[in-house]
Amino acid sequence: MKVIVINPAFHVGRRRFQEEQLARLGLEAVFIDAVSLEDVPDSFCQKAADSWTRGVWRKDIACFLSHRRAWEAVAAGGEACAIIEDDVVLSSRTKAVLDHLAAHPAGDDVIYDLEYVLRRHLLAKSAEWSVEGIGRAVRIHQNKNGLGAYWIGPQAAARMAEEEQIYAMADAYFWTRPWARFRQIEPAIGVQMDYFADYPKLERLPVASTERMFKGAATLRGKMRRLRLTLDALPSWVAGQLFGVSRMLEIRRGEFERGETIR
Repeated sequence: MKVIVINPAFHVGRRRFQEEQLARLGLEAVFIDAVSLEDVPDSFCQKAADSWTRGVWRKDIACFLSHRRAWEAVAAGGEACAIIEDDVVLSSRTKAVLDHLAAHPAGDDVIYDLEYVLRRHLLAKSAEWSVEGIGRAVRIHQNKNGLGAYWIGPQAAARMAEEEQIYAMADAYFWTRPWARFRQIEPAIGVQMDYFADYPKLERLPVASTERMFKGAATLRGKMRRLRLTLDALPSWVAGQLFGVSRMLEIRRGEFERGETIR
């Protein structure tokens, strides 16, 4: 089973961590070079800001472009797989979950969120499916945060990449696509290192590019973009208000190394 890891070239320690983690779990690691800050010139940053709803940071642009690069890789590969960021710690149940998703395709438009995020999600009240030893999948009505670990097929990945060529805030764009059917895997199987109180922090090397906010030139364009995102997410949000529940995600801390320290 293949897992695509988004990894900046200078994060050597994180690459080694993922190689060891995925090998231990019986998963194949495929690394995608993340877009670095130096790869994103000021001219592109300004163009991105002009196309978005508010001022943007170079690091956010690089993050979106990195995920877009991963979507293109999934689309080109022709098979569904998990995409994770290089600071994600995975559950001992990960391979069983991914094997199940591969063996039971749910449709080209179904995307699974694998990640635990310490915020409330608007979810369906009951699971769409539940398998002993694997977990369950619950419909997501609203999720505003978290793109650290998810499962996506080639058709959905191609559409994600094609619909936005320049820039969108990665989380906001990804989780508001009106054509996608989003499902949360519970208990969640991915957690970012920052959620562990005493997990060793791997390198964050300095970069030459100066980080600053780029402000959009067209206020009206930004407001219209915000309105479009809101309208895209509205039907699912309304369904969630009527038939869903706002709650925290379930996680089994004992499935993670140092899991007792997860916040």
